[in-house]
Amino acid sequence: MPGPIRIESADGPNRLSRFIDVSFRLNRGLPHWVPSLRIAEKGRLDPRKNPFFEHAEAARFIATREGRPVGRVLAIWDREHVRFQDERVGFFGFFECEDDAEATRALLDAASNWLGERGAERLRGPISPSTNDQCGLLVEGFDSSPTLMMPYNPPYHAARFEEYGLAPYRDLLAFDLQADWMPVARLSRIRERRANADIRVRPIDFRHFDREIEIIRRIYNAAWESNWGFVPMTEAEFHHVSQDLKQVAIADLILIAEVGDEPAAFIVTLPDLNEAIAHVRDGRLLPFGLFRLLWYRRRIERARVVTLGVLPEHRRRGLEARLYLETMERAGEHGIHAGELSWILEENEPMRRGIEALGGRFSKRYRIYEKAR
Repeated sequence: MPGPIRIESADGPNRLSRFIDVSFRLNRGLPHWVPSLRIAEKGRLDPRKNPFFEHAEAARFIATREGRPVGRVLAIWDREHVRFQDERVGFFGFFECEDDAEATRALLDAASNWLGERGAERLRGPISPSTNDQCGLLVEGFDSSPTLMMPYNPPYHAARFEEYGLAPYRDLLAFDLQADWMPVARLSRIRERRANADIRVRPIDFRHFDREIEIIRRIYNAAWESNWGFVPMTEAEFHHVSQDLKQVAIADLILIAEVGDEPAAFIVTLPDLNEAIAHVRDGRLLPFGLFRLLWYRRRIERARVVTLGVLPEHRRRGLEARLYLETMERAGEHGIHAGELSWILEENEPMRRGIEALGGRFSKRYRIYEKAR
């Protein structure tokens, strides 16, 4: 008979590597799982490195059975979310676990109790660590690998969550798009019909990267302000993320639309680095991982549209369609002819219709769960 589940704290810099390693122990046998680079995970989870933790605190827990790690979870209390959304919700994320109801319950209890001590009235997740990062549990679309910055998990987690009492709260969708699926002629006619001498679409200028990123941040915060779950990113957070993305970005795929002299919209599309990271199975860049990453990076054929934003006063002018079309045209020049648009709230009908009009096809569903404490 197996021994009892024990919950250990994994807080502190000396235990961070142990927390990260749980994911590799549990998932390395899954054919479509793509590991995170360990150095990147440390940057996301270390409060000394990630400015998200300037307004949030977190606790790391590992579940063990007879000394063997069988799961992990991060409990997140985001004071800025509480203030901006006016709801006392605590989050759990970075969840991994064997198909073990007892371990799942113990991990979620540990997160819930820690959050309750800080005043949380509800438990919500998986969110890792915020809606500006990875969100949701994969519940449809297990037959292909995730794209950059999207999660992957075994199918059994959904049943274990529901046994615990978590209920579906929001669904997030991903859509595949290929160049030959797009109604290019019709989109071009729309672009020509709505052509305006005052509208210009341009790639970001890497020579003035910080200035360009600040433009995108201002539009992002204004455009997404009324969206579900949104919390504005601070200047420090946005620039922290942008420095990581800069390492993989192609200037032609980060576009800014200007009306007159004023920035009005943007789109950020990144090469799907997961195609290369998949070949670094242990997540370590040294001694050989970096060479594999660089070798396979040259063979990337897909991209992910990470985010798009249009200022409220400039909506309904066709800027979204123009940005999508120009992105696909420019991506083709870099050997990229397919990609993913994610994540999209299932309830966001205008966005879904717009993507389907472009030729996008549903590919994956991610679910966020919630329960009262």
